[in-house]
Amino acid sequence: METILINILLFAIPCWIANMSCQFIGAYVSNLPDNNKFKKITLSNPDFIFIDKQPFFGGFKILNYTPILFLPFLFNIFNNQYLYYFLICLFVALGDTFGSIIKRRLKIPSGNFLPFVDHGDYIITTGLVFLYLNYITAQVLIYTLLITYILHPITCLIGYKMKIKKQPF
Repeated sequence: METILINILLFAIPCWIANMSCQFIGAYVSNLPDNNKFKKITLSNPDFIFIDKQPFFGGFKILNYTPILFLPFLFNIFNNQYLYYFLICLFVALGDTFGSIIKRRLKIPSGNFLPFVDHGDYIITTGLVFLYLNYITAQVLIYTLLITYILHPITCLIGYKMKIKKQPF
């Protein structure tokens, strides 16, 4: 029991931190004045239209994904597994992007909530890749997903109350 809990935490916590850091950076940048240099280098592509005449994904902001470059160095202090943490950060970002693509195909406006996709997309994507790579077990993925579906809405609500997020969920 203790080993499974440790494996869940070693997988879940970096996923959650990578996801939250993208949100915090996005909130910080969006509150900057329009003439700020960080806001200027944020590349938003809301005009990228897919064949169904819908945006391919919500506004993609490259600056929001900078944690992919820096967080693995921070996480690496735990057990010298830089590739593991780099892949977590990469697939968390890709999972979030896939969730956005799904929402656009279902014609759900950017920022609106879609159950199971909004709170689990990054865990599902990262977990499936890590399951394939034998970094985690199916049990770790399932428990992490269940915990995430409980904790993520709570943290989103806290972020909304703190005015970090525009939507509560």
